[in-house]
Amino acid sequence: MAAVLVLTAGCGRDVAMSAVDARPPLLPVSAMAVCRRSSFVRSITYYGRVEPVRTTALSFEFGGRLESVAIDEGSEVRSGCVVARLDTSILEAERAVLLSRRAAESAVLARLRRGERKEIIAAALAKVRRLESDVKLAASDRRRAEKVVAGGSISRSAYDQAVALHESAGFALEEARQRLDELKAGSREEDISAQVSRVASTDAELKLLDVRLSKATLVAPFDAICVGRFHDEGDALLPAEVVLELNEADALQARFSVPAQQLSAAQQSRCVHVGDRRYAAGDIVQVPQVDGRSRTVDVVIPLKTSPHDRVLPGMVCTLGLEKRIPEDCLELPLSALVASIRGLWSCYRLRESDSDPEVYDVEKFDVTPVHTDGDRVYVVSALPDQSLVVNDGVHKLSPGMRVRLAKTY
Repeated sequence: MAAVLVLTAGCGRDVAMSAVDARPPLLPVSAMAVCRRSSFVRSITYYGRVEPVRTTALSFEFGGRLESVAIDEGSEVRSGCVVARLDTSILEAERAVLLSRRAAESAVLARLRRGERKEIIAAALAKVRRLESDVKLAASDRRRAEKVVAGGSISRSAYDQAVALHESAGFALEEARQRLDELKAGSREEDISAQVSRVASTDAELKLLDVRLSKATLVAPFDAICVGRFHDEGDALLPAEVVLELNEADALQARFSVPAQQLSAAQQSRCVHVGDRRYAAGDIVQVPQVDGRSRTVDVVIPLKTSPHDRVLPGMVCTLGLEKRIPEDCLELPLSALVASIRGLWSCYRLRESDSDPEVYDVEKFDVTPVHTDGDRVYVVSALPDQSLVVNDGVHKLSPGMRVRLAKTY
């Protein structure tokens, strides 16, 4: 009987050891300790457009027939080069008429300033002397008539005629002397001033015509590339009708519309992305005006490009900024999220087992994602701070499982 009891006890121990060895091994998982945060940084991408620093639509201030256009679309032109001309034949004819009129007016002015010729003055002086002789002769005849009229040798009518001839000769002499003084004094200042004004008026008309002639030629205001040609030679143009459109060459900028709260972040930007390339940004300029519809502010960023980069106006560009969001949240890897019911999300927390410190129980916690950047996700949850959260292989787990920790991050 003693031998049977010993044998029975040995068999029981073997059965118990076999049961222990038959338990399945614990699944190894990797986890990370998560910390609660008071805020997170969100990356925001703003889309803008590339545009030339300067652009202009060239047109003539006056209408006329287009005589020549020197450039085509895609042509490069240097600053100051002539790009288009109007027909100026009518203006040239008007200018010739004005030059002729000015020459005539200038000749009259020169004559007024110089005075009468000396020959005319000499003739006037001779006339005065002749009239003086006539006056002397008329005075002698009058004196003789006065002596004989009392004796009745001549009629009273003859005497009156002698008196009238004497007085008439005196008046003619006075007139001649006044005319001589006038010729010697020269032209009046008023006449000279009036003639000066006529010459100045003609000069002003000539200047106005010269301005019109100069404006009949279009020149490039800066080094540019032609991006639009809207008329050809022979077209009759109206005033201010656009002929060519030019964009400044090798000077590009990026324009973005950002909220006013992001202006400080935009000022610190150092690069702009155009396509898959990154370009250094120059001194950033903000337009001091808020758009009435979008409530944004335009930010202009000069681009440091080279001609071989082939960056063209109108291309889409991007500007990456960071915005700090005040939110009590947790940062998790995107791989730690588990799809839950009704479109919600959860994660698995590892809680240390009371019986074995190397064994962990899996617990499920609901989370509410507030932002993700593709690799990380910020969530709002009641998950305790410094909790161990499974960060990989969550599809292998379920709540209540017992696992062992393989790696901690």
